[in-house]
Amino acid sequence: MTILGNPTVIQGLMCLEIKEDYVYMHLVENAPFNIGSGKMYAGVPGNLDAFACRLSFQRGHEGNVSFLSKSQLIEHY
Repeated sequence: MTILGNPTVIQGLMCLEIKEDYVYMHLVENAPFNIGSGKMYAGVPGNLDAFACRLSFQRGHEGNVSFLSKSQLIEHY
């Protein structure tokens, strides 16, 4: 994910796989400067998740997305 006017700086990235009836998110990451209280942009992971959901709808999967949580976030999800 980049921003308009600055396509060479990566704000966040994800790795997706199209499955038979859903989109699987292997990885979603923020750029280091978008983490913590001094982050440059808020909402990068949420926008990446929204992209995956949109892709799922476009592929006819009704917005279904799956992922495995990182260990420190298992209780959150």
